[in-house]
Amino acid sequence: MSVVVGAPSLARQLPGGAVLVIDALASRLASLRSSGEEDRDVAYELAVLAESTEVQVMWHTYSDSRLDGVLPPAQWQTLFPNVTELEQRPLPGHRLDSVLERWVAQREPGEDPIELVVRQGNPLAAIAGLGAWEGRLQRVSLASPRAQELWGAAVESLLVGRGFLAVADQPLVWERDRLASCRLECEALARERNGLQQRVGELENRLTEINRELDGIMALLDSADPLAAATAELPG
Repeated sequence: MSVVVGAPSLARQLPGGAVLVIDALASRLASLRSSGEEDRDVAYELAVLAESTEVQVMWHTYSDSRLDGVLPPAQWQTLFPNVTELEQRPLPGHRLDSVLERWVAQREPGEDPIELVVRQGNPLAAIAGLGAWEGRLQRVSLASPRAQELWGAAVESLLVGRGFLAVADQPLVWERDRLASCRLECEALARERNGLQQRVGELENRLTEINRELDGIMALLDSADPLAAATAELPG
């Protein structure tokens, strides 16, 4: 199944199979919905993706709607000198995992792999908001204007650290590499094992201290018993 962030103008531009389209503007979702192919398995979600739910995201709307998103005018005008900002307003952010949970709750249960296509907004926030769903993420592609200059290096670094590799002959597309993913999982398990071993050592040391304290207390009690008995035998 595919998650497309940023509605294209036509339904035929969507990937095949089940698709969840997320966009910050209801008008763009409505336009896509009316573009045909109503028999497609497509769901629509009005949301702005962020690393944390309910964080306020400043959203910019431009004369060229392809540029709508989180980047301020100064950043776009160096690339598109004629673009003008129409509006900016704060919108509540939503983590991608919460959006996916709402979508999947309306579908048959399954473990289908996820393809993420980012045409709008911050791709780093979209990936960071996957949470437990990241394990099902198999493919990521950037399709926003000037994505290479604006996001390419940062997304590459993030995904390589999560076991993805760039797809040859497909710019700005990454797929999960099983060997790299297994290596990262083994490294994570090794760190967990080392942490547990350290914790076991700390607990063993604490147990030794407790036993030593108990031995001292028992010794004091044993030495006090004869005195207590002698005191009890004295005539009143």
